[in-house]
Amino acid sequence: MGEKADVRSIDAIGFFRGQVIASSEAIRRLLDECNSQVRRVHQWLKGECSQHWKLEARKRNQKLNSALSDLQRARIAQPDADPRSFFDHNRAIRKAKARVEEAAEKTRMIRKWVIKLEREAMILRGQLQRIGNMADHDLPKAAQWLATLESHLQGYTQAAPPIPDPHKGPTEASEGHGRGGTQQTAEETDL
Repeated sequence: MGEKADVRSIDAIGFFRGQVIASSEAIRRLLDECNSQVRRVHQWLKGECSQHWKLEARKRNQKLNSALSDLQRARIAQPDADPRSFFDHNRAIRKAKARVEEAAEKTRMIRKWVIKLEREAMILRGQLQRIGNMADHDLPKAAQWLATLESHLQGYTQAAPPIPDPHKGPTEASEGHGRGGTQQTAEETDL
């Protein structure tokens, strides 16, 4: 107990306690928003994005089949034609195959991203849970401790100091008392 407290403003403790409470609430809101964002991205990947590329793959497969059919019809219509005369048809087929492969690659990547997102989201939820526990338990405990401290300090400042006796001077009140607060005799004071 050799250290002295140097409290300059009890109101500052109250202000700080308010900031701790506000921080706890802000942290909880941010954690909820973070979890909500992860859920939205997961739903978007599994839902809208996945459906879009499945539909796109189907459309592109239809265009590839249409390009192949066009080439077959052209070969049937001109059986004796030079194979180079079907250049435009072959180019359309190569382009359609590339687009089909692109859609298939996007679909594979979406499945891969969904799995990776689920794994990373699980890790993130674990880390966010620790922060949430701090916001839900540790910060309210700290706020309560600060409230108790503020209450004790206000009680201390409101307690009136002992009122000195106006009939006794400051030296008379302290004279004659030795250790333990007992009256000393004249012989003891001469020693």
